[in-house]
Amino acid sequence: MKDNQKNRLRFEKIMNTFAEVYEKKTSEKKNRIFFNFMREFPIEVAELAADRLLNKKIISTFPTIAEWKECCWHPAEDVLEIALNAWYELEGCLIAVKQPADERTLDVICRLFGSWDNFRRSEKPYGHWEKQDFIEMYMKVYRDHEKAQLAAGRFTGQLEAAKKSLKEPRGIK
Repeated sequence: MKDNQKNRLRFEKIMNTFAEVYEKKTSEKKNRIFFNFMREFPIEVAELAADRLLNKKIISTFPTIAEWKECCWHPAEDVLEIALNAWYELEGCLIAVKQPADERTLDVICRLFGSWDNFRRSEKPYGHWEKQDFIEMYMKVYRDHEKAQLAAGRFTGQLEAAKKSLKEPRGIK
């Protein structure tokens, strides 16, 4: 997830919900720590995982980062739910004549129409695709974005390990 004000507020809301449900206090420092560790996942995934933790009462205490991350490795149903939410957001954007905020929705539109303006100018925006086509393409785009994030995370981790090994003094034996 991007480190911006909108995502921080959404994340803080999740943490406050956990705090209220599990009757524990949360602090700005704890929120920042959790946010930094959960950064590899889109905010939508973190929200769905939090809902799953709360609704299924998988745990009886404030969730650890590991428990929350485990819930983020979501099944296809969660990606489907995210895609459906993106479809409804897109419908709302067409009515309000504004561009969607979700970068994956914009990616789908660009892949199918070339740009948001081309999509809006088409006679019937829904004439070129059905809801199912959008959802299938969105799920593909979502998986592509997810793979790219994971690959970047692995590469960054390898880079940090290499830098660390270069900084460590080597003694003569």
